[in-house]
Amino acid sequence: MKKYKINNNNKIIIIAGCLVFILIILLMLLNIVEKEISQKPINVLGVFDTVEEVIEYYDCKYIRESKSKTDGFSIDIMLVFKEPLYTNDESNEKFFNDIIYGVARVLNYRSFILIDSQNNIEIKVTNANNKIQTITINEIEDYFTYMDSQIGLKNYKKIKETEIVINSPELITAINNNWKGDISFGTREKIVNNYYIYFEGIETRRIDSKIYNIVFTEKYVDAVANGLIVGMDFEIIKNKLGTPSFESSDKKVIGYKCSDIYIFFGKDYISVYRKEKCNYREFLELVDEFLNDEKDLLDFMNDLTYLWPDYSEYTYSDTYFFISYPLKGVDIKFNYENTNGIIIYNNFEMEQSTISNYLEHTEFISKLQVDNVFEAEMRRINN
Repeated sequence: MKKYKINNNNKIIIIAGCLVFILIILLMLLNIVEKEISQKPINVLGVFDTVEEVIEYYDCKYIRESKSKTDGFSIDIMLVFKEPLYTNDESNEKFFNDIIYGVARVLNYRSFILIDSQNNIEIKVTNANNKIQTITINEIEDYFTYMDSQIGLKNYKKIKETEIVINSPELITAINNNWKGDISFGTREKIVNNYYIYFEGIETRRIDSKIYNIVFTEKYVDAVANGLIVGMDFEIIKNKLGTPSFESSDKKVIGYKCSDIYIFFGKDYISVYRKEKCNYREFLELVDEFLNDEKDLLDFMNDLTYLWPDYSEYTYSDTYFFISYPLKGVDIKFNYENTNGIIIYNNFEMEQSTISNYLEHTEFISKLQVDNVFEAEMRRINN
């Protein structure tokens, strides 16, 4: 085999190239370090020695602190916040919570009031057993929950329905038979995650003796609606049905709210939910009893599941629970995903004046810009 030798000139070029490469890496690292040094140092442990340190760390103006003039509170803290409570209908809740929790730790969880006279902000914080008990902003407990609901109500618009022509014989049968759960869709192969799987490319879930959801898979070769089959390009679907009522953030799901159904299109499926007309009178009577302390949470939930046994999800433990009624536009969460309350969605079919009255209670949370069926579909495909 012929051997090649590296002459001295080539060696010098290689060494020089390596040195230049190393120098570039060092300069890049130095630049990163300089940027880190130039930025405000991060208090990783969240340990401050004084209230003033906490306030100034968040670029607010510290004025003074004194013995509180309000019964039940130890200290009044005068300051000027850097941020407003809301900026263009977007809350600055995290900014305020960071300050509140930082001050609470410094004060060893004594109760205190943050007073910003310049911006008309007063935050009362009660503490007990080394933890925050309540946060009341401008005399409203759960202020951000309340304000988010009011903003949602202000921007509330019902999602428009799309006209659709149903082609699937199985779907037509389900609608004509009031979605009864005993309808057969062919040869049943198995049950997976509460869904009956049929050889013909149909999957169905039944809740409380009715069909809740029908999924057409790639094995289903017929048109489902408007001549559309499983796997069609989204642009073809949009050309036939118009602008979607719903679209996932990753652009992998689009959906339409129609007169009798919701229909969602994915890469390899078409998912259909029935629409339900709901009488909320008894539900609101239960809610009134709960709000008036005539029922505790346990009694309320027991009566609710008796009244409405058709929940799609019910998760609970000794410390939390979550129950969902997508077709009714209602979820209830307690210590679940940092949420406590009765959540009402765009498909909660009540008059706006009634919704407005209940949103005055911070036990109610507004998600009026979102349809609960769409959220249920996103959970289905992501589980």
